[in-house]
Amino acid sequence: MNLQDETFDEILSDFKYDLRRWKTRVKHMENEIVFLERLLASEAFGKVLTRTMREKRELFKKMIRIKADFLADFKAELDSYQVILTKLASTEHLRKNKVHVERHETLNIRFEKFCKDFDDFRAKVLIQTGSVL
Repeated sequence: MNLQDETFDEILSDFKYDLRRWKTRVKHMENEIVFLERLLASEAFGKVLTRTMREKRELFKKMIRIKADFLADFKAELDSYQVILTKLASTEHLRKNKVHVERHETLNIRFEKFCKDFDDFRAKVLIQTGSVL
């Protein structure tokens, strides 16, 4: 549906739905980060790790911290965005004020890119740890 055809309430409802979806996905990724950290810290790798595998494991641990930091920042940004959405009045027309639409689209693009990168990273970690076990 085109933005010109949607009412303010429909657009706001879509934005709030996306926000809930993003927050749910962030929580899921936080849980996955805890799992990956525990997996990499597991004693199961103690005797089988070669030097290269240890280096790769340490690299994965650093990358997990970077991704966790990004998630924390993004979660804070989503919280502030939620406050903005709750303060929007129905008298404010999103079609005329494209700032809200552009911000939402930017958040969506950044989040989708991060999700794809995170999924690729998670797959690499699981492949690596699966090959060790």
